[in-house]
Amino acid sequence: MPHEHLLPPLLDTGFPIAENSPNGTVLGPVRPSSAGLASLLTLTQTSQTPAAAFAFDPATTVLSVADTALLDFETHAQFQLGFSAALAGLPGFTLPFTVTVDVEDVNEAPTLAAQSFTVLEHVANGTAVGTVVGADPDAGANGQLGYAVTGGSGQAVFAIDA
Repeated sequence: MPHEHLLPPLLDTGFPIAENSPNGTVLGPVRPSSAGLASLLTLTQTSQTPAAAFAFDPATTVLSVADTALLDFETHAQFQLGFSAALAGLPGFTLPFTVTVDVEDVNEAPTLAAQSFTVLEHVANGTAVGTVVGADPDAGANGQLGYAVTGGSGQAVFAIDA
């Protein structure tokens, strides 16, 4: 068909979603149109790996977030959802297809443990007085921590080996 590029797609098989998106966030309809040939399709969700992150409404074909706790880029960067499409008028005939959801990384704030240190007076320069403990849930470049003494009465007296 010379003008097939002008036809709308019958099914969307890929969606992006930002990690930590709240429950109920809509990714979109798996069947973007209910007109024409698309109106003859009945979609059924058959699997989800990992399970339970997304909800599928078969009436509207809308895919939405069901469990925000599972949308963690560092744990699951991608989800595979299995579906079958049945064509009205052809009982018993179904086509399987996969919808891929790519979780996009969001830079989350690092945390620092509550800490205090004691040092004796007149210790030599370079004496270690403690170790600062911090964590960042991100992976890769977003998960790299750097430390600096940025204020306080000891700013000129103490240094940190970052």
